[in-house]
Parts: sequence; C-alpha cells; structure tokens
Amino acid sequence: MLARALQVRQSREKILRILGPDETLRMLTYFEIADGKQELEQPPPPPDERSGLRKTGETALGVAGLLITGPNSPSLSKMTGGISASGHIGSWAHRLAEANRTAGAEPALLVTDRRLTLAGHEGYADKRVFSSALDIPLGAIAGAARMSRPLIRGRVVIAFADGSLIALKLSRLLTTRADELARILSSPGTLPAP
Repeated sequence: MLARALQVRQSREKILRILGPDETLRMLTYFEIADGKQELEQPPPPPDERSGLRKTGETALGVAGLLITGPNSPSLSKMTGGISASGHIGSWAHRLAEANRTAGAEPALLVTDRRLTLAGHEGYADKRVFSSALDIPLGAIAGAARMSRPLIRGRVVIAFADGSLIALKLSRLLTTRADELARILSSPGTLPAP
C-alpha cells in the first residue's frame, strides 16, 4: 500500500486534470475493494454451447472438486471481511466494483465538492494517462462510515441512495484517510473545502 501511496503522489498532477474548471478537490487517495463476500447481482450466463461429452466431463470434475474441498470453501479474508459489496445490476456499488476491475492496476479515488470519481489509467510509469472510469454524484451517496474489521482498520463502507453498498480498504492499520473519507462523504454539502 505504501508503494501505491507514493504512486498517487507522483501522479497527482496528471490525476487532477480530470477535475472540472470550477471543482474543488476534497480528497485524493488510493484504495482497494475491501476483502469479503461480494453480493452483487450478476447477469445471466451466456447459453451453454459445449458438446454433451464435454459437459459431462466438466460436471464430473466439478463434483470431484466439490467432494475434495467442500462447498464454497471460504477463505480467511472472506470470513473476516464481512460483505464487501451488495447491490443489483446497475446500482452504484455494482458500477464502482466493475469500474475498479477494469480501471487499471492502481486506480485512484477523487472526492470533489460535486462527485466521487474513480480515476483509471493507461500506460506505464511516466507515460500514464488518467481518465475518469466512473463519476458518482455526491447526491447518490446516502452516507459513509469507517467500519473496521479484524486486521483492516482503514475500511470505509459507503451506502448509496439506491440501497447498494460497497466497502473500500484504504489502509490495513492506519485510520486517518478512512476517517477523512467517511467524514467527507457523510456530509458532502456542509464541509468547507480543504
């Protein structure tokens, strides 16, 4: 995480080009979707076009794996992380999780006086070009709170007005950035610009 913090600092000027001319930056940070179970609605699977023999063979391998490992063998991070995202297709939490997945290796999170923006990038090192992967208006955010889990103290849960929620990990041990993000997103219209 320290390397990612340094990368955000080095790329700050490039990231800030995303801001509009009269927008005020309140926070710029790196993040990860927190460990835990994702209860996001998924689109229906595409039609199965495998041959009958292949389906039978793959089903047999799946059953053998199930007998060996058990159903949904939970990882420790999922057991201790709680729910990391919940929402229907098209919800803000679903869009944020999907944008994070496709935004590049180290996305950044910007909070302005108008929106929460996921900044993705293309390219490497000095040739990175940042762009907005997702813009969420602050009016779509119902609230936020720092909700620590075992070994993840810098965890923030954001609740959206559409009923979805997502947990972001800003740090494993330190809570400063998580507290700041929760404070900003809990009262977006009442805080003075930094």
